[in-house]
Amino acid sequence: MMHPRPRPWSLLRGLLPPLSEEEESDLRRDIQKEGVQYPVKILSNGHIVDGYTRWKLSGGKAPVEVVNLNEEAALGLGLRLNLNRRHMSLEQRNELIRELRRLGKTQEKVAELTGYSRSLVDRVENINQIRNARTVNAKDPPDLRVKIPEEHHELIWRRVKKRKEPLFRIAADYKVTEGRISQVVTNHEKKLDRTRSLEELKDRVDHLPVLEAAFSTIVADPPWPYGSEYDPEYFRGATPYPEMSLDEIKALKIPAAPDCALWLWATNKHLHEAFHIVEAWGFTYKTLLTWAKHSIGLGKWLRGQTEHCILAVRGSPKLSHTNQSTLLQAHRREHSRKPDEFYTMVTEICEEPRLDYFGREPRTGWSIHGTGRIREKNLVKTNA
Repeated sequence: MMHPRPRPWSLLRGLLPPLSEEEESDLRRDIQKEGVQYPVKILSNGHIVDGYTRWKLSGGKAPVEVVNLNEEAALGLGLRLNLNRRHMSLEQRNELIRELRRLGKTQEKVAELTGYSRSLVDRVENINQIRNARTVNAKDPPDLRVKIPEEHHELIWRRVKKRKEPLFRIAADYKVTEGRISQVVTNHEKKLDRTRSLEELKDRVDHLPVLEAAFSTIVADPPWPYGSEYDPEYFRGATPYPEMSLDEIKALKIPAAPDCALWLWATNKHLHEAFHIVEAWGFTYKTLLTWAKHSIGLGKWLRGQTEHCILAVRGSPKLSHTNQSTLLQAHRREHSRKPDEFYTMVTEICEEPRLDYFGREPRTGWSIHGTGRIREKNLVKTNA
């Protein structure tokens, strides 16, 4: 089917900051390696709603999809798609809101077009509530599209915290607002605090005693490797604990009795590897329990709302089966924390002694081997 020739949409391009050189370079390499994975969305008049850079870098050879929308609906679609992918600074976000207001859009319409909350749009418009809207002692007005390179963040933090330089002087150097510099400093401190916490936690894990008892029931929830880098401004989805590699998890010495039931929790990403780990630990797969959470989470391909737990056995453990289902419905709690309903079920059908490997809280009838201490039933032993 013939479609109109794609062409830049000046209205949308004027509202969105261009990709940085690094971002555009990464996208170019990806297109050269994989091709254009997602079609460029255009209107019936050829205006590009989404995918201008993909279209440009592909030399106009990217696949095209025509969307049948009026101009305002198309503007909202283009903005939301780009905002979901872009790492925009606070200044860029605020300037986008102000520019839409200058175009005559109501606050309600701005919120609808961008997906931002109505209260955020109101705060940005009220100049007295935005400390980021002021730059001092800069010869030129701040460029709201400037991104401060990440490799400069530590230097800025040192200038503020160690050298006690005023914010306005650093802001003038980068032609950004004082608020942006303050944000960089705050976020860098969060990263430093997180690094210190992870190092302390890893040290506690390294000093856990070796388990010598043999358990008839073991629940294991290992720290699967994701390699996600913590970003306090844009992405906080990195794991809040030291991760283990797949080889490290596979090499664990599981204190299992000759007759033992193993419940191994596995994330959607690592489900395939989990079956190999079960075999490496000397167990035989029997069935799979799926935890369906009541709320949806994050995810790169599909947004996660389930976790899986492999039931495997060694020898001939005794399980008091009644009518337990392979589906467990329970609310999501803190990161990685498993529902109490799961432990209630396992306690009912599996024999003692029971071990919660990588556990985080004491439970009657369970030994806990977790970060920093082992709790055996109601007896607490500190490893310090």
